[in-house]
Amino acid sequence: MVAYANKNAFTHVPARVREERQDRKLLDQLERRGIVKVEQPYVCSTCGRKCKTNYALKKHFKQLHERERQKRVSYLKSLKGKTREKFVEKVSDRELRYVDAARTVIVPKVGYELATDLKRVGVQVRTVESKPQGADEALIKHMSLYISRGLECLILISDDSDLLEILRYARSRRLFTVVVGDTYRLRNATDSSFLWEDVASGRAHLSARDGLQRWSAEDFLRAELQERYPEEYDEEEVFFPKAEGGYLDEDEGSDLYYEDDKNEEDYKPA
Repeated sequence: MVAYANKNAFTHVPARVREERQDRKLLDQLERRGIVKVEQPYVCSTCGRKCKTNYALKKHFKQLHERERQKRVSYLKSLKGKTREKFVEKVSDRELRYVDAARTVIVPKVGYELATDLKRVGVQVRTVESKPQGADEALIKHMSLYISRGLECLILISDDSDLLEILRYARSRRLFTVVVGDTYRLRNATDSSFLWEDVASGRAHLSARDGLQRWSAEDFLRAELQERYPEEYDEEEVFFPKAEGGYLDEDEGSDLYYEDDKNEEDYKPA
């Protein structure tokens, strides 16, 4: 998986996150003054130490664990070859515990660690130039490349309706397509789609399993038809991604022809 965004997307802090940080800062002050009583001590997830306030936990974490980590990183930079590999293997578990604990204790100086969270779950994060449609252009180029290499399933996580054309192109190449987002035009042009609230609630997991079974059945049926009627699958498709008036195959009567609806209003069904 890969995510494209300009630098501002990773440095911007949403209003909700800013409010949560302000509330946490105010609560820390009230706890230190004794105005708010702490019922349960704060526990350091790295070493298990108990602290009376969240402020004390932050102080403990920075003075002990953050300094220890800086020493490990400095020592790691001085190592090479197999010695470096052995040291990385030795401290990998400790590093994972530190990173998980730091996410809940330390407030990032820039942004809110969106890129870090994406990388942590295996997503490649790529920063593009801060220009109009820069991320869209890079993402479309990336998807087009992998579609031409025989990609079988395309999952798009976006609310950007400007990606409608590449999504239709993928479907015309018989890729299974999935969209996660709230934009109706994107969801209406895909094989399967999930709203953000469905993903958050877990309902999307059940729907995805049903969709996978349906796709497997369709794939099997397509293979059967191709074997039985091979002459209908010999012709290569001629596709023009930037054709004037919309996407088209060899003629406007083809099933792969789409009218250009870039002026269509984005709406949701009642």
